[in-house]
Amino acid sequence: MIGIGQAANVNSADDENTGRLSGRVTDEEGNPIMDATVAVNGTERKTTPASDGYYNLKLPEGTHEIVVSADGFHRETATVNVTST
Repeated sequence: MIGIGQAANVNSADDENTGRLSGRVTDEEGNPIMDATVAVNGTERKTTPASDGYYNLKLPEGTHEIVVSADGFHRETATVNVTST
C-alpha cells in the first residue's frame, strides 16, 4: 500500500486558473517512496517524489484523479479539487 499523503494541499500558483498540488508519498510505515510515479489520470502530467517523498504538480483548476504507483506496492488513487485563489 502507498500512502498518497495526509499533506495533500492545494495552493494557488502564479498563473490564473491554476493551482499547485503537493503531498508526500510514503509506505505503510511512513517511509518516503522516492521512486513512485504521481500522475494525473487522463493526462500526460506526472512527477516523481524527491528523496524525502514530497512532490508537487501545477494543475489547472478543477477535479483531478491522482494515481500513485511504485514497484512492489498497490496502486492508489485519490480525487482532488484544485482551485486558484
